[in-house]
Amino acid sequence: MRTPAEPSRLHDDFADLSTEAVQNWAQSARLRAQQLCDQAEAQQHRASALWVELGLGAADRTDSRLRRRLQLAELQIAHLEKALASNRRIGMAIGILMARHGLTEDQAFAALRLLSNRRNVKLHVLAEQIIYAGEP
Repeated sequence: MRTPAEPSRLHDDFADLSTEAVQNWAQSARLRAQQLCDQAEAQQHRASALWVELGLGAADRTDSRLRRRLQLAELQIAHLEKALASNRRIGMAIGILMARHGLTEDQAFAALRLLSNRRNVKLHVLAEQIIYAGEP
C-alpha cells in the first residue's frame, strides 16, 4: 500500500481511501460538534437565567450589568452556532479531499489551510467552494 499523496500533488485515485480513517474522522467531527452544541446550550441556559434575574426587578446598577452579561452571552451563542455550522462544512470539504485525492485527514486539512492562505480566502469560504464544485 502506497502512502497518501502530498497536499501539493493531489490525485484522483480512490483506491487508498481507508474506511476506518473516514470513520475515525467522522467520529472526531461528531464529538467536536457535540462539544460545540453543549457549549451553546450552556450559554443559552445562562442567558435564560439572566432573563429570570432581570425579571425580578434588580436595582438599576445590577440591571444594566445583567443586561450586558446577557448581551455577551447571546453574542457568544451566535458565534458558537456559526462555528458549529462552519466546522461541519469544513469537515465535509476535508472528507471530499480525502476521498478524491487519497489524503489522510491531517493532509487534507493542511492542503485546505495552505490553499486558504495562498488565496487569502477564509477557510469556510474555500470549504463551501469544494463542497459545491468538488475542487477548490
